[in-house]
Amino acid sequence: MRNLKTNLIRFKDFLCIWISYFKPCKKVYDFDATGVLRVERHQLKRTLMSIEKHHYHEDSEHSIFWIKTAIRILDRVLDESSYMEYSIKEHKYVRKPYVNIKNYKRFIPGLSDEDARRMDPDFLSVYLYEKKLWYVYNKVRYHYLHSWWE
Repeated sequence: MRNLKTNLIRFKDFLCIWISYFKPCKKVYDFDATGVLRVERHQLKRTLMSIEKHHYHEDSEHSIFWIKTAIRILDRVLDESSYMEYSIKEHKYVRKPYVNIKNYKRFIPGLSDEDARRMDPDFLSVYLYEKKLWYVYNKVRYHYLHSWWE
């Protein structure tokens, strides 16, 4: 009887976890990677809640900080309106955050100086903003991922 009760509790927990992934997976297309990013964001949030609740390891505050940082970066990557805004006065899309475009060669290695001068600065800054977000996100994942999910 006790074994049956334990199995029912496990099944209920598994079912709740499985159902929690319905919302992030409802708009997943084969040609689009945002579905994968939504699932990853959902898993990061679940990991964050678990670590905040149970404090599995002694350095949990450090892990909590980096998981929150990764979630914020993913939110910006998934929300394109965070870095583009339509200006009614100018009738075009303009960038919202400031982006340093002087170090473009680090993130776009094949771009020559002449090509960079010919490009629209707004387009270049938005492209660099996205590249830099990915760089920071992957750096956070590379350095801290194993400490979160061990």
